[in-house]
Amino acid sequence: MKKVVFFIFFLILFFKSFQSLASDPGSSYGCLVPNEAVYTKWLKTDYAPGNPFWGPWEYYDTTGINYIVDYNQGNYPSCGYINPNTQFSEVGQTCFVQKAGGSYSQGALGQLHDLTVCSAPIDDSVYILFCFSFFAVYIVRNKSLRTLKTQTDF
Repeated sequence: MKKVVFFIFFLILFFKSFQSLASDPGSSYGCLVPNEAVYTKWLKTDYAPGNPFWGPWEYYDTTGINYIVDYNQGNYPSCGYINPNTQFSEVGQTCFVQKAGGSYSQGALGQLHDLTVCSAPIDDSVYILFCFSFFAVYIVRNKSLRTLKTQTDF
């Protein structure tokens, strides 16, 4: 009986560790390539390029939201930039960024925090959209009331 319990415990532990190695670390993580950018679109978990015995490591893609590294804008740089000294905490693991042409850049895996919130371009147009939608509702309502009135006149 003890052997069966130990075997089941070992299987559960094995599958949990296997699952944790092959999953997305989360949206608050990214790969910092020094003096370049922090890449946030997770791609896969795999071994190092050209070395199947080193890893597994997290891979990131350049097509997601990327933050340009800028040490000169202070602790809270403007939208789209990051200061790795204050807004990025390394977790002590290597990561890779897959670039065009099958090349890779090695970086440091870490957690992003205190990023500057970017305003959407539509923020300045909310009043125009509100007025347009109010006008559209007014026209549709009046048209439906006129149609209803003409139908009841018969």
